[in-house]
Amino acid sequence: MVLPSGLQYRILAEGQGASPAPEDLVVVHYQGRLVDETEFDSSFARGAPAVFPANRLIAGWVEALQLMQVGDRWELVVPAELAYGENGSGEVIPPNATLIFEVELLEVQTVEEQNQAQENAAAGFIDEQQAYLARHAEREGSIVLPSGLQYRVLESGSGASPRADSLVKVHYRGQLTDGTEFDSSYVRGEPSEFPANRLIAGWVEALQLMREGDKWELVIPAELAYGARGAGDAIPPHATLIFEMELIEVLE
Repeated sequence: MVLPSGLQYRILAEGQGASPAPEDLVVVHYQGRLVDETEFDSSFARGAPAVFPANRLIAGWVEALQLMQVGDRWELVVPAELAYGENGSGEVIPPNATLIFEVELLEVQTVEEQNQAQENAAAGFIDEQQAYLARHAEREGSIVLPSGLQYRVLESGSGASPRADSLVKVHYRGQLTDGTEFDSSYVRGEPSEFPANRLIAGWVEALQLMREGDKWELVIPAELAYGARGAGDAIPPHATLIFEMELIEVLE
């Protein structure tokens, strides 16, 4: 079948499921090759299907996917002007290359389904974080403050305590509840210096209770850390954070 755009396709297997809208996510298995049969990409070879926004692909794919139904497997012949055109793509797809794909549409996820899945995942994660806080609160030596901050004293010092506006020198490592380490002054090989009042709320509260020489384990609920926003790729939304923190010196 040749479409007015120049896109060509052959139906290899027919499905009866839904067709994607442009804003939907699609789950597909595919293989891509050049006209000389050189394979340049394959989800089959990787052993797992790929997930894409249906409208953020080369033009030939965008057009074809909206004609397909879940369960369809098509061979696409995509002319260069509906693929990577005169520029090509990296070293694998030369300029002006016609591309041949075998595409199997496995699943369509609507915007509503995506939002619901994200809400369900967030709710499940929040439940996990609350369960961790509850378990840690029962650990021997764990102290729970009215704010929700939890700490355990690992080593006791006898030096000065910082004021809210003090500059402090600390060694620390930070982890998620699954043990993933996201930051560590120990790994960097030198302690860090911070204004005590320009940190996440859990640190600000804990530092003013500590003395030089103290080493504490802090368990900081999300509302005293990065909350619903998280922080970059390292700290997800609603994450409880665990720190081992050593107050080395109050500098001023």
